[in-house]
Amino acid sequence: MKKNWYPTLSTIILLLLLKSFAGPSDSSAADEKDRVIKLDSRLELFVDDLIIERMVDTRLVLHHPEDKGAVLFYDKAWEGPFCNYNTIIKSKDKYQMYYRGVPNAGKDGRSVETTCYAESADGIEWHKPELGLYEVEGTRQNNVILAHATPVSHNFSPFLDKNTLAKPEHRYKALGGLEESGLFAYVSADGIKWKKLQAEPVFRQGIFDSQNVSFWSEIEQCYLCYFRTWTADRYRTVSRTTSKDFIHWTDPVEMSYGDTPAEHIYINQTAPYFRAPHIYLAIGARLMVGRQVLSEEQAEQLHVYHTYFKDCADVVLMSTRGGNRYQRTFMEAFIPPGIGLQNWVSRSNYPALNVIPTGPNEISIYVNKDYAQPTAHLNRYALRTDGFISVYAPYAGGEMITRPLSLKGNRLILNYATSAAGGIYVEIQDESGKALEGYTLAESNLLIGNEIEGMASWKKGVDISALDGKPVRLRFVMKDAHLYSLQSQSVPFVSSDNSFFVDSTYVSLASGGTNTAIYYTLDGSPPTQMSDKYSEPFLLKKSARLRMRVYTDTGEPGIETGKQFQKLESVLPVDIGKVDPGIAYDYYSGSFSSVDDLDNIKPHTSGIIERLDLKAGQGAEAFGIVYRGYLQVPGNGIYTFYLESNDGSKLYLRDQELIDNDGAHTSIEKSATIALRAGFYPLKIKYIQMGGSKALKLSWKSSQFSKREIDEGVLFHQH
Repeated sequence: MKKNWYPTLSTIILLLLLKSFAGPSDSSAADEKDRVIKLDSRLELFVDDLIIERMVDTRLVLHHPEDKGAVLFYDKAWEGPFCNYNTIIKSKDKYQMYYRGVPNAGKDGRSVETTCYAESADGIEWHKPELGLYEVEGTRQNNVILAHATPVSHNFSPFLDKNTLAKPEHRYKALGGLEESGLFAYVSADGIKWKKLQAEPVFRQGIFDSQNVSFWSEIEQCYLCYFRTWTADRYRTVSRTTSKDFIHWTDPVEMSYGDTPAEHIYINQTAPYFRAPHIYLAIGARLMVGRQVLSEEQAEQLHVYHTYFKDCADVVLMSTRGGNRYQRTFMEAFIPPGIGLQNWVSRSNYPALNVIPTGPNEISIYVNKDYAQPTAHLNRYALRTDGFISVYAPYAGGEMITRPLSLKGNRLILNYATSAAGGIYVEIQDESGKALEGYTLAESNLLIGNEIEGMASWKKGVDISALDGKPVRLRFVMKDAHLYSLQSQSVPFVSSDNSFFVDSTYVSLASGGTNTAIYYTLDGSPPTQMSDKYSEPFLLKKSARLRMRVYTDTGEPGIETGKQFQKLESVLPVDIGKVDPGIAYDYYSGSFSSVDDLDNIKPHTSGIIERLDLKAGQGAEAFGIVYRGYLQVPGNGIYTFYLESNDGSKLYLRDQELIDNDGAHTSIEKSATIALRAGFYPLKIKYIQMGGSKALKLSWKSSQFSKREIDEGVLFHQH
């Protein structure tokens, strides 16, 4: 396809070059920008500008999740309008939800508070199991996993421990408590039956009157806790502490927000993003104190409890890569309150902890709605995978260049979306900004479409393994397109060219990755770590659909790839007598809409030619030709035939249709693969020309020779 988007690619590139040189800048921050960022095979989002060197006529865009409606109502006697502080966990086989149950308003940390539980198979449809663990409101038929544990149930916040050294009985951990009590640590094997890790609180240096979240950090190799404190000028804020054992915690450090206005961050919900655990996303609640929307009469009509309408809140997006600084790339709301006065009351719109995958292309965020109202419930919001913030180029075009990066893998995977008129070209440069041979803009293949895991490619292919570990810059020249994330991956591939076989074949796999393993299936099911692990070439004796993916030693999955293997039954040659070189043809004058129109009609002329050509129709605007003869196959093997024509054609071997390239069209090539043995095979080709340009070419290849046109040396006929 020609690169002629707006109005030509060269115009866009020229304009961009006039505005910006593609190499490193000469700013005072050049030393920092020129530092090579070691990405390896980590996925990178654009929630901050860590990897961005320069943007020319492009900008970052904040995307807003789509409200999918209510998924859970707090309608049990022990729940009620003040349920809050939800946590969503995706374990191996289910989704688990935890939240505070409290049927009436009152002081924090009352004995009536419980921790409730719900489950889901898909994160969309939820149910509340009757666990029978505690008697609450006169019954054990409830979904309560913690009761009579004042004040822990006020803000009990669990997580699934990713620490490989964690004991199986401590696979789930949680913190809960208030300023007067301190935070108590709990552990569980299944996330349902919990016990205290020790009798005494594990951490006391905080206010804690909110949800205090914790997790194991793979990048920092310690436990982290982000919890409620107050700033000196009385804003609700977040502080952080760390621990190696979940018992002994460091002195807290208050988080900063860069050069942004002070705001009340009521809950922070800081957690590793599951596809990029080195990036902690904080999808927090921003409380606008005293910003009243409802009148007293309106609040009374909605049955809002007492003064819970004097403020309003929304959801904001922050991020951090460790340390004591949040990045607030956008101050605008990530999830606004929404239509309806019920959404504009105090402490409504508080998000649940964790971003969860709920489909191959979708992630979900959960938000509490209608707080302090009889209709209190939890809504699910859906977002494109990685779709928090994108690099966007308008129709006029633009570009983004990264800082020097060190990549590891054999493919560059991009999450992108373009319009029908837009597209993305990818250039790989050396550290100084010089385009690398084979990866230049001119050699880049245009990316058009909407892909979560699309591959950048160039004229020579998709392989970038030669750049492994070398400092490079990535340059994206874009038009009407969004780029959401990028990642260098070791994608598995079949290292032998044996898609078709006769008796059996050995299949060899490779990825080039380190600290990874390939898992595969042959029955069409998705590969997981429960599938077969590749260790050496394996024997195939029947047709199979290979699906495979790489897993890192920490269990992170890579992109899935696959290949179809087909066992073929050899078609046998025919016994014939004496044959002569050349192929016979019948010529038909007239207009035909299909090659099948040539059946059962009388030809105008017939003859013998040495090889396929269209000389019989020379000078005619429309005509048809049928070729008949024998093809001499030189040896046993797998053969692929290629039939190119303008307009329609069909290829038959031993009276069986092999390739259908019929109809009115420009020059198109189609192919088919078949197992043959040495000998002669009856061959027939039907062709029609419907006016304008004309073409007909028959080629083949096998394991014995590369693709070449079938010529007079193998075409024969009988008298």
